[in-house]
Amino acid sequence: MSKEAKIWIISSVPEGIFASCAKGPQFSDAESDAALKDELDVFLQHIKLDYLKENMQFELVRALEPDNLKKIEDADAYILGGSPNMVTDDIEWIRNLEKFVHSQVDKNKPVFAFCFGHQVLAQAFGWKVEDTKTRHIWADNMFLNIQWQWDKLFSQLDSNLSSLWSHKQGVVNLGEGESLWWDNYSENQIIKVWDNAWGVQFHPEFTTEFMSFLMKLMRGTLEDEWMDVSKLMKKLEEMKWINPSSELIQMFIGQYWSK
Repeated sequence: MSKEAKIWIISSVPEGIFASCAKGPQFSDAESDAALKDELDVFLQHIKLDYLKENMQFELVRALEPDNLKKIEDADAYILGGSPNMVTDDIEWIRNLEKFVHSQVDKNKPVFAFCFGHQVLAQAFGWKVEDTKTRHIWADNMFLNIQWQWDKLFSQLDSNLSSLWSHKQGVVNLGEGESLWWDNYSENQIIKVWDNAWGVQFHPEFTTEFMSFLMKLMRGTLEDEWMDVSKLMKKLEEMKWINPSSELIQMFIGQYWSK
């Protein structure tokens, strides 16, 4: 990347999605603040190295708005976040996002995609996405398969990593690229397309405060689906309010930028 590299965060979330509910009495101040945090700051809070922040320009664009993607084709790299939508929904902006991601990966642009973004990347390159047997919303460990040892991003980590999940769909078959991790709950939790694009089903951008907010917000739905919210919250507390996978955001950017 050149100096003053431009990184676009591609959001698939409506602006102010939690504004009407985040101040509810069931939420702590920390949980409310996490839900209302500026979306660009949600990602930037995980970048701790000053030289990265000082020599890169970070901007956020919403994929839901027509023609926005045409404005960001000159970026040096892209990060794709989650969404309340399902990637299998027959919606024009989702199909447009898939085409855009495919075109940028083909141009050798670095791409890092989370959850919904992970599924967009997968579907763009021929992988199949479908509903999982049950909703996944929890804090847990993952174990990378043998391929991670040779990957330039994930080889910086131990094979055992904790993260946060919230999704109802998963990537269920191979397309172009390779799978770096799967488990009994959802196949292909980490995928790699060529040498410049990665997708992860988990949420490196989530803080545990936000995850706690989400679990409380969805308590009725989760209990209707026979999930033990108290048990989920206890598991989250064991992480001591840290999302270890958040370091991946800085690692992704850092591998293309050095002092």
